[in-house]
Amino acid sequence: MALWTRQVRAMIGLELKKTFLRPRALPVILAALLPALLLFLRALAARWTDQGAQPAPEVALAYASIFQLFFVRLVIFFGCFGIFTYLVRGEVAERSLHFYLMAPLRREVFLAGKFLAGVLAGWALFLASLALQLGFAFLPGVTSGGAAYLLSGPGAGQALAYAGVTMLAVVGYGALFLALALWVRNPMLPAAALLGWEWLNFLLPPALQKISVIHHL
Repeated sequence: MALWTRQVRAMIGLELKKTFLRPRALPVILAALLPALLLFLRALAARWTDQGAQPAPEVALAYASIFQLFFVRLVIFFGCFGIFTYLVRGEVAERSLHFYLMAPLRREVFLAGKFLAGVLAGWALFLASLALQLGFAFLPGVTSGGAAYLLSGPGAGQALAYAGVTMLAVVGYGALFLALALWVRNPMLPAAALLGWEWLNFLLPPALQKISVIHHL
């Protein structure tokens, strides 16, 4: 067990350096930061046009829709697709998978290291994006009472809930996309079908609604 733990830790460190600290990770990073950028532009526009500050409860209600419909259903979904499918398909494309297969490494340790590396990278990226989003959404001068609402009011609990949902979404979508990368040569079509299933979840019978990630988030 101690050997497996050391191997998983080594795998995580290797994957974080090899996969996520390279220019190829830039599109996923930019996509993750897109909601924060839009909220930043909203804050700039409010200051330039001298619009009155919006009440914090109204901003919180609007942000709830942004978080659910845009951040979770699109940004995290496609971000996890990019992160977790590349963990396996990237090795195949670069013809480097055989190095792992030739090493004295159990297959479950290999997959555990890959998955945990993707989860840690996804958590770091999407939680950082979430923090920026909340900071820009409740920026003083743009949102009336924003700082007090976020730091000492109801916003603090809401922020923790958003963080929890974000972390669970990364784990759920990450597991699905890693499985797709293992079983399907081209995971794009199954991912598109999964996206439609997630978006139409509310139209499905209750029994089928449970067979989705978004239902449990």
